[in-house]
Amino acid sequence: MAKIESESFDVPARKTAVKKPQAKKRKRQCDSSSDSNEDVDILPGTSRTPTSRQRVVKFVGRRIYHQWIVDGTGTLEWYSGTVLAVVSGLDGSDDAVYEVQYDGEDDSFEVDHLIEDFRASQVKFIDV
Repeated sequence: MAKIESESFDVPARKTAVKKPQAKKRKRQCDSSSDSNEDVDILPGTSRTPTSRQRVVKFVGRRIYHQWIVDGTGTLEWYSGTVLAVVSGLDGSDDAVYEVQYDGEDDSFEVDHLIEDFRASQVKFIDV
């Protein structure tokens, strides 16, 4: 068997963690549209304008008032009902098709414009 000579290495007694330098904060003045003139902390690499997430409105299982144009007369009427399910798409998405059971109707209806009507204030939630 071959003899392996050992070499001596200088090994530190313990490992020390390497600290990353702290990110320096920059200050900026708030927009003139805000009520106060306080400074706001901005971290490097972040956007200067705050972003907000778009809230997704969910319809399934909710009671609604839905405004419809009545055939023949052209008048607007409000109908109450319950959103039963999503037929296609995702709940709250622009392309979603919903199954809605309107009060006093025997059959349910497939509605493909519920989110558009909600944005146009033609759909209101009853259960809120």
